[in-house]
Amino acid sequence: MEALDALLNRVSVPRLTEPAPDAAQRELLFRAALRAPDHGQLRPWRFITVEGAAREQLGE
Repeated sequence: MEALDALLNRVSVPRLTEPAPDAAQRELLFRAALRAPDHGQLRPWRFITVEGAAREQLGE
């Protein structure tokens, strides 16, 4: 039961650092997120990707 094991053993990282996920990894993450239960019927989903200098600006 790999998914349950991942949930039970997850940890939060206090600060994200490089390397960020590449485009293929992000696509896989987005596809998985779209499969999450939506009991509040909050769809449509929207994903915003912030990269490079824009990420620095957002941090400020």
